[in-house]
Amino acid sequence: MENKEKEEISFSNKSLSYCVCFVSMVDSIGFTFRIDNSEKIRKYYSIFINTMAAISRNFGAKIIKKTGTSLVYFFPKTSSSDNQSSFRDVLECGITMIAASDVINEKLREEGDASSLLQD
Repeated sequence: MENKEKEEISFSNKSLSYCVCFVSMVDSIGFTFRIDNSEKIRKYYSIFINTMAAISRNFGAKIIKKTGTSLVYFFPKTSSSDNQSSFRDVLECGITMIAASDVINEKLREEGDASSLLQD
């Protein structure tokens, strides 16, 4: 039996530049320590991640990776620096995500866990 190393990742010869973004919950572990119900913790994280994913997709982003507390995404249309509107979408996406804290907090209130509200 041959002992070959399996490659975890391989790269193509094609290379492009994109705007890649990362959004993460600040001090999420501190918040979840105050929640004693695992279902509420899952709901807390899913509200944040699903809201951020929906916002990013609305601005043309593609999700690269989701974790429990963060999201990595990129904007395919930013591969051309001549496409100024695509870079405007990146900025507006970020601004919308910041403004979404009120919406996320309202969803958390509806779930009945005001102790886990996001800080502005």
